[in-house]
Amino acid sequence: MVDRIKLLDTLWHNDVRIVERAIAAYREMGSNAALGGTQFEIAKAQGKMQQYLDLLKRLGVNEVEVENHASGATLEQTRHEIKMMKNLGFKVVAEMGKK
Repeated sequence: MVDRIKLLDTLWHNDVRIVERAIAAYREMGSNAALGGTQFEIAKAQGKMQQYLDLLKRLGVNEVEVENHASGATLEQTRHEIKMMKNLGFKVVAEMGKK
């Protein structure tokens, strides 16, 4: 069994039900499901974090990848984001620094 599935470029599909079905299948197998951190950074930059988190919940995503590559978030800002995600029930993984 795979512990974690990270879906990339998922929100670009014309039919989000494709993504929803894939996540449901992975979750049924007991795997955590996450979208890539790029989507997290885009939502943050656009001021649409709440809409993004609502979408993740609706899709059945249970893990969030927090990144700070583009935003340049401070360690304190990143801590706040991680705490917020955990309080919402998400498992959190993080990719820090520059690529």
